Amino acid sequence: MFSLLIGLANAQSTPPPATEVPAQEATVEDPLYVMTRGAIAVPFSGSGDIPAASIGLGLDIGDGQSIGLRAVYMHDVPPGTRAGPNPPPWAWGPMVDFNMRLQPQSTRSAFLHLSAGFVYGTPEEQENVVVPLGEVGFGLQFDRKLDEKRTLFLAPELGLIPSFLNADGDLINIEAPYGAVSIGVRIR
Repeated sequence: MFSLLIGLANAQSTPPPATEVPAQEATVEDPLYVMTRGAIAVPFSGSGDIPAASIGLGLDIGDGQSIGLRAVYMHDVPPGTRAGPNPPPWAWGPMVDFNMRLQPQSTRSAFLHLSAGFVYGTPEEQENVVVPLGEVGFGLQFDRKLDEKRTLFLAPELGLIPSFLNADGDLINIEAPYGAVSIGVRIR
């Protein structure tokens, strides 16, 4: 009996053999992308065009879809647009982007682009002018693999800037057509 108790005591004091857990490498399931974008919109009301520049980042969320956030800057907004008769000399704001590539495995793919956000600016001696913005576009995206983890993309696009429930009581109104080119890098 005494030897049984000593055997149990020894069994409890000896730690079990260590099992090796393989080290796991950090992997990125959803590739991050960083991009820059230049665009020109030509409003139906107003005189002149609206150049815009953007920088942004986002995630590819799978099946050719991506969601991102970008900051847009506009210079010399023409009078007569939704910014009013005395528009600010500049405007900037955030935009949330959703893109869906129609052929995600190809190095060339058509895509659909949807954005929502706002821009604001301050005219001289007036209160802030805040303008909600939306974009609906269609384009082509060209990819080029730089190395194992980085892919360069170029994406020309044409689209429309809609407004909803405007002052005239229209449910949906098209404010301006636009052309844009995005250049960026996807990082895995």
